[in-house]
Amino acid sequence: MKEWKVIVATLVIFGAGVVTGGILVHLTTPQKPPRAKAGNSGGSPVLNPKELRGVGTEQRREYLARLTRQLELTPEQSAKIDKTLHESQQHNKVIFDTIRPKLDDETHKVREQVRAVLNDDQRKKFDELNQPIPKRKETKSKETKAARKSGTNVPPADPSKPNE
Repeated sequence: MKEWKVIVATLVIFGAGVVTGGILVHLTTPQKPPRAKAGNSGGSPVLNPKELRGVGTEQRREYLARLTRQLELTPEQSAKIDKTLHESQQHNKVIFDTIRPKLDDETHKVREQVRAVLNDDQRKKFDELNQPIPKRKETKSKETKAARKSGTNVPPADPSKPNE
């Protein structure tokens, strides 16, 4: 009977390792930048406002390369389309820059309304989740370095909570 307990315990530990590894791979794999989505009008790209911020030269060139390959464009056609895409990008930037303040105001208003519903601990976590991405990475990096210096994998204690 004891042999079965050892085998079951080993399988449970192995399974936990597999699940943990899968979760870590998923969380640490960098996300791909948003891609243009085919719309209803002949397959031309349709971008939502969130995607507009990430669209740049690299995405334009990828799109142009795909068009060139799939449509067998001549170099002249490719150059004209590239110019058209670049000009459109500039126009979209101007349009987006004019509405950006309104979008930012709305986002701020919604976040404040959400914060009003939360308790103190939830507000703190909510504020951490809504930090700009570089700041979040910096905070996480400091915690990781502190854990390495202490020689443990345990994250640093939260100073706002009493000792347990």
